[in-house]
Amino acid sequence: MRKTVLFRGIQVLRGVRMKKTYLFMLVLLFAPLAARAAGGGACPSDAQYVNPTNPTGPLVTLSSIGITSCFYFADSGLDTNAGTTEAAPFLHAPFMPNCASSCAAAQAAFGPGEGIIARGGDTWHYFSGTPLIGLPSGWPTGKNGYAWHMTVSGTSANPVYIGVDKNWFSGSAWTRPVITTDNPIFTPSAPAFSNPASTSVSRCAFPQGNLDDFAVTGPTFWIFDNFEFTGMCWNDRTDGGTGSNEHNMIKQFQGGGTGSSPRYIFNTYTHGWSHTSFADCASSGACNGPSAFLGSTQAIDSGLVLAFNVVDGSDSDDFSFSFGFGDGYDVEENVFRHLGGTQIFDNCHSVHDNLFEYINNGNDNMTHGDMFFCESDVQPTQNNFFYNNLVRYIATEYNQDALSAVWWLTPSPGKADYFYNNVGHDVNCDGDCNNMGQSGQSNSSSQILIYNNTWQSVPVNGQNFKIFGNTSFPGAITSQNNHWITNGGTGCGNIFTGTANVNGGNTACSGDVFQTIAAANAQGYTSANDYAPTAASTATAGKVENETGIAGTFGLAFLQSTSNGCAYNPAGHTVTCPAITVSNRPSIGNWDAGAYVSGSSDQPPAPANLAATVNN
Repeated sequence: MRKTVLFRGIQVLRGVRMKKTYLFMLVLLFAPLAARAAGGGACPSDAQYVNPTNPTGPLVTLSSIGITSCFYFADSGLDTNAGTTEAAPFLHAPFMPNCASSCAAAQAAFGPGEGIIARGGDTWHYFSGTPLIGLPSGWPTGKNGYAWHMTVSGTSANPVYIGVDKNWFSGSAWTRPVITTDNPIFTPSAPAFSNPASTSVSRCAFPQGNLDDFAVTGPTFWIFDNFEFTGMCWNDRTDGGTGSNEHNMIKQFQGGGTGSSPRYIFNTYTHGWSHTSFADCASSGACNGPSAFLGSTQAIDSGLVLAFNVVDGSDSDDFSFSFGFGDGYDVEENVFRHLGGTQIFDNCHSVHDNLFEYINNGNDNMTHGDMFFCESDVQPTQNNFFYNNLVRYIATEYNQDALSAVWWLTPSPGKADYFYNNVGHDVNCDGDCNNMGQSGQSNSSSQILIYNNTWQSVPVNGQNFKIFGNTSFPGAITSQNNHWITNGGTGCGNIFTGTANVNGGNTACSGDVFQTIAAANAQGYTSANDYAPTAASTATAGKVENETGIAGTFGLAFLQSTSNGCAYNPAGHTVTCPAITVSNRPSIGNWDAGAYVSGSSDQPPAPANLAATVNN
C-alpha cells in the first residue's frame, strides 16, 4: 500500500555554458541527435516505476519521467544482438567491463533519456559463473576497482535509468536480477559477541579486494532500481595500512563541488556478506567498513535518495557491514536490519518512514558504532526532518556493549532539525544514545525540535541512561508532546544530559508524559506492539497540547500519527508502507502524547502555508 505525500521540491539547476567556437557548438547540438539515432528500442510502457520526485506517490511509466529509449540484457543474450528488444537482448549491460560488439557501440552512444533493462531472475557474476560481468583493468592491484561503472549523466528532464521490467523474467515468477561476487553465503549458527571468530570464515573463496560492485562516480540524474547484491567476502580493509581499499555494493559520488545533483536508488536488496577473522585487525577496526551504499561526503543542496531498499544481514554476520555511509540526503521507506557497522553521513536532510532493527555493535574493535550519525546536515540552506521511523532491538540481541549513538542530530547555524513521530524501544546505548551537536557544525542559532515521539529507555546493568546526550549542543532544544517510558524518573533532567538549553530552562518538561516501564506495560504499552496504546483511556490519551498551528514548519506528517516506518516482507525482501494505519490528529482539542493516536479523530485541515514552507 502506498501513501501520498507532498512533493519534495528537489531543485534543479539548469544552465548553458557559452562555447568559444561554432564548431564546438555544432558538435554539442548534433551529438544528442546521433545518440537518439543509435539509441535503444521502445521501453516498457506500463506504470511500474517509482516517481523520483514523489517516491511514495503512484507508480509511473518510464516515459513520464523522461526515459524514452531502452536497451535490454539477459544471461541468454549475445553482445552481437541489437539489444533493443527483450527478444534480442545483450549478454552484458552497457558499462560492464565485458560489454563488447553491439553492446559497446550502444555504450558509446548512450545518453540522457535512455534506459538499461535487466531480465528478472538472472544472475551476473564477477569471479565464477556465466555470464561474467568482468573485472576492471588493474584489479586487484589498482585503486578503486569500479566494476560495473556508470559514467554518463542524465538531465533533469531526461534522466538515465538502470533497472527492470517486471513483466520480463526467467523462471516462473519475477525476482530481482542478481549481482554477485560469488562467495557462498555464510550464516553463523550461534554468533556470540564474546567470540568474534564464530562469525567469520576461514578464507574468502573470492576476496573482494578493492572492488565496488556497482559504481557511479560523477554522473547525476540517474536512477538505479530493483537489483539484488550478494556474495561479498572481504579479508582486509587496510591496503598496506592506508585504509583505502574499498569494497561496497554500490558506490556513488557526485564528483566534486556543490549544487543540485539528484541521484536515486530504489528497491534494492543487499545481503549475504562474510569476512575472515578480525583477530588481526588494528585497534581502529580497519577490517570492517564495507557498506551497501557509499556516497559522497560533501554537504550539498540535494543528493542521494534511498527509497524502498532492504539491507538485511539475517543470513550473514550481523556484527559487521553498514547500510550506508557519506550521503544520506533523503532516506525514506527502507528496512535496515541485522547490521553491525557504523553509519555516518554528511548531508542529512530527510530521514523518514524507515525501519531500523537488530543493529549491533561491531566486534572488530571499531572506535564506535552508530545507527544514524549525521556528522553534518545539509549546509547551510535547509531545515532537516527525521520522522515516522521505528527503531527497535538496537544492541540488545546478544547482550553486547551499547552503540555509541543511535540518532545524532547536527542542525546548521540558523536552521532546525525536526524530530517527530519516531518510536524507539529496546535500545541499548549509553549517555550519548540520541546525541546532538558536532564540533563546529551547530551554533547558538541552531534548533532541535522534539515532538510527538514515543521512546522507551532500556535499563542496562541496573543503569537508566539518558535518552538524549546534548551537553555539546549550543543551540535551543524544544521537547513537547512526547511519551517517555523510563525508570530514570520524570522531568527534563532524566531525558537530557543537560537542561540549560531545553524548553528555555524549564526543567519539568511538563508538556511531555512520563511513565515507568512497568506502568507502561501494565497499560498495554509493550515491545510486542512497539509501545502503541491499546485503549483510548491510557496515560497518553488527550494529555498534551494541540499543535496544529505549527504544522507548517514540520510538514503534513506532523498532523498524523506515526507510520511505524515500513513493514518488511521477508519472502520477496520488499517493504510495505506504511507499516500501520495512519490516523489523523484532531484539529481541535488535546492531542495524545507520543507518536500514536489512540482513538478516531476528525480530518485536520492543512495550514494554508504548509506546502510553501515544507521541503521534505
